[in-house]
Amino acid sequence: MTSWIRAVAAGHPPESRTAPAPSQAMSSAPVPGRTWWAWLLPALLCVGFAAYPLSAVLRRGPAVRPGRWLSGLGLLTVVGATLCPLAVYVAGDGAAAPILWGRPLAWLAVQTLAIAVLVSAGVTVAAVLRRHRTWGRAALLRLAPAALATLGFVPWAVWWGVLRP
Repeated sequence: MTSWIRAVAAGHPPESRTAPAPSQAMSSAPVPGRTWWAWLLPALLCVGFAAYPLSAVLRRGPAVRPGRWLSGLGLLTVVGATLCPLAVYVAGDGAAAPILWGRPLAWLAVQTLAIAVLVSAGVTVAAVLRRHRTWGRAALLRLAPAALATLGFVPWAVWWGVLRP
């Protein structure tokens, strides 16, 4: 049993035997080196949605209640949509454990939040159209980053699969 150990110690290692590598059915493509742009839009969306509550700290213009919901839900949705895939990459398949209708439960929650963002955007637009003459420019300027973030949110959410069934 220990003869192979004595042979290695004496300077006679065993022969190496390996099978040839199996053929690969499909050719793989390397990941492009510059993927920073894929994270640029979520970062800009977070800045756009966070601008409304940050402007409340500066007390610039009256508050628009639907705008609060829009910025809060938008920020939560973008952060949740970026953290769901990262959690699977970091923690493995266990991070996506509860599955409902073929999707992880956390991803369904993010998809529900995305629909809530669109609904709150519609309610915010209706509130602005109803009372824009009484608010003045300060309230409209305060809502502008959230409105631009919402316009960018829709194609981003479709691209990431958040607004896909």
